[in-house]
Amino acid sequence: MYGLVADAYLPSLRTLTRTALIAMPNSNSAGQIYLYGLLQAYEAEIAGEVYFTVLANVFPDSGQYEKLMRLAEVEHRTSTILQPLIERHRLKPLDRAALAARGENWVKQRAFRQWHDLMKNMTTRYPGFIKKFKILEAEGPDEDKRALNVLVRHEAALLAFAEQEMTGAADSLSPIRDFLSDTRSASRRA
Repeated sequence: MYGLVADAYLPSLRTLTRTALIAMPNSNSAGQIYLYGLLQAYEAEIAGEVYFTVLANVFPDSGQYEKLMRLAEVEHRTSTILQPLIERHRLKPLDRAALAARGENWVKQRAFRQWHDLMKNMTTRYPGFIKKFKILEAEGPDEDKRALNVLVRHEAALLAFAEQEMTGAADSLSPIRDFLSDTRSASRRA
């Protein structure tokens, strides 16, 4: 069941520097890999919210600021929907301060100063994230499927936004608004 998850996350496991797997209650190593992938996705959503919020202050254009704040909202919504899974599986994410620092470091490392460069990066990198998230969704337990589908759809919305920005679409935020609208009730249940 977890073979594809192992393939998607094994490179990350080789560089694991903390004892996340040891603390996981599932004794099945394939299950641990799934849980590690879930934990990494959850942590990335929290860091991603900070990433887009900080980026919003890098770009002086008010339209770009608004767009980046909406992307931060997508990340926040997704982490809120994943939170019950993290609790149910008794996973121990890094504290929010460490994840915020991760998001801030992503901004510094990538050093985007041109909007086009940010959008190009998103259209290049995000398909890989979608692939990983689809693997998690396909191989996750049934009780996790709904939230994992949101994880996939959030990344697809971010990618669609960036693709529309690259083509100069008049309403590039439409996939973002659709995602936020579609997940509003799910975030209230989380």
